[in-house]
Amino acid sequence: MSGPAKVASIDNLKEFRSRLIIARERINSALSESQADAQRLKIWLTQEQKDYWQGQLSKRQEQYQIARRELSNRKNQKNMMGNRQDYSDQEKSFKKAEFLLNEAQEKLRLIQRWSQVLDKEMYSFKSAIQPITTLAQEEMPRAAAVIDAMVISLEKYAEYDTEQIDMLVRGGELMAESERSDNDSEVGPDSNEVNREEQTDERE
Repeated sequence: MSGPAKVASIDNLKEFRSRLIIARERINSALSESQADAQRLKIWLTQEQKDYWQGQLSKRQEQYQIARRELSNRKNQKNMMGNRQDYSDQEKSFKKAEFLLNEAQEKLRLIQRWSQVLDKEMYSFKSAIQPITTLAQEEMPRAAAVIDAMVISLEKYAEYDTEQIDMLVRGGELMAESERSDNDSEVGPDSNEVNREEQTDERE
């Protein structure tokens, strides 16, 4: 009894391909987000923070110089009695300016140090994710293409009914049998025919 060929794996393959594409999209999204986060961190550290503290360094250097001059002037001032003036306020201002200047210098030193560390870590990170990047960007698309080809082939196969398939199989068997017969005929006469010919020659 003829009927359409049953290929139950087609739907399974299509479902697997859909899940494969979804997984690839999620992997690519995660990789993109992680790389974007690392890049934002680098910009924040090497540009935003560096620019800010360089600006602070310039301001604080100027404030330091002013505080130092004011302290020096106050120390050299004398009152009407010839005594030195109290310079405790100027000294406090100078120490504060000195502290703020040292802070800005330290911040820039740390930014330089951590920028180098970040560059190394980003390089290590890219090396670590390279296998999964290759998987998502090269191997998974190839796998999807293979599945597509399999689905197309199976769908074409499913279009045949069982009677047509049997006819194709029998046709293939007949062709193979015909080829074997042709090959046998090319070999030459069998051994029985050769023996009969030899016996005939001896009697003559």
